[in-house]
Amino acid sequence: MTEAEWRSSTPNQMVEGLSKFFEQIEQQRKGRLFQCAIVRHLDEGIRTKLLLNAVEAVEKHVDGELLDAKLEQYRKRIQRRRAGPTSAERASSYFAYGLLGTGKWSWASVRYMASQFVVRSIDNDLELDRIRKSHEAIADQRNNYRDHLKRLLICIFGNPFRPVVFDPAWLTSTARGIAHGIYDERAFDRLPILADALQDAGCENDDILSHCRGEGPHVRGCWVVDGVLGKV
Repeated sequence: MTEAEWRSSTPNQMVEGLSKFFEQIEQQRKGRLFQCAIVRHLDEGIRTKLLLNAVEAVEKHVDGELLDAKLEQYRKRIQRRRAGPTSAERASSYFAYGLLGTGKWSWASVRYMASQFVVRSIDNDLELDRIRKSHEAIADQRNNYRDHLKRLLICIFGNPFRPVVFDPAWLTSTARGIAHGIYDERAFDRLPILADALQDAGCENDDILSHCRGEGPHVRGCWVVDGVLGKV
């Protein structure tokens, strides 16, 4: 697979490509954060409080701030919850299961979450609109959701065809302090400020600077923020 083919492929194909570039264990944290990003970008009708609590638990767990036993409590709570009668409630249950109930993390579980994001989001749109949409409209929605997923993937994993090595000289106390604030507070509007700090320290890497100054979406696990903080 070439870089052009990877960028033009579907989200699931992009994940498949990533699985060939990265060792599974090394990318477990990023894979889990991508799953969390999927849930955080669901339509409001699908994002139940229980599901968002589960997301926060997983995010804390991957950073070592939540014990395995506490995460298991969330798993049991999710497993006891039955899917509701509406499409949105069923979608919420699917994502909860995908996030907490699939057991050991794998690239397959990431692909599952990505495919469900497209399918369940479209189902929810149709239910909310209460109208029969044309095949063209559904196709447009599907493409929009897929494009959004691809941007989330690139935010977290970057471009595997052009890996970036962060020069220690760029990682000043100012840059690291800004990156910590962005990560801890989800203050992604500060990414342009991080770009300025890195450039002041001598960074002229276009991939780094353009990502920080781009429209996003930006999420926890962003490859630039992780690179500054030394997170894998």
